[in-house]
Amino acid sequence: MRRIVVTIEGGLITSVMSDSDGIEVLLVDYDTDDAPENELFTCPDGDKARMYAETPELLPDRVDEFFKCHSENEAA
Repeated sequence: MRRIVVTIEGGLITSVMSDSDGIEVLLVDYDTDDAPENELFTCPDGDKARMYAETPELLPDRVDEFFKCHSENEAA
């Protein structure tokens, strides 16, 4: 199974990682308050958003660590 981990700090995406090659991630940001119009895309639902296509870092061991942490622990 292909897995992706997205880390967020202070509301900002700080990393996108995967355990497999050949994955593309599209980040869609609906927070467009201060965005210039030329940076906005029209989404399928008609809303405007910033969009960023990313190729995740290939870090299978780190992705596995995150998933193990999630499955072995309860949320604080």
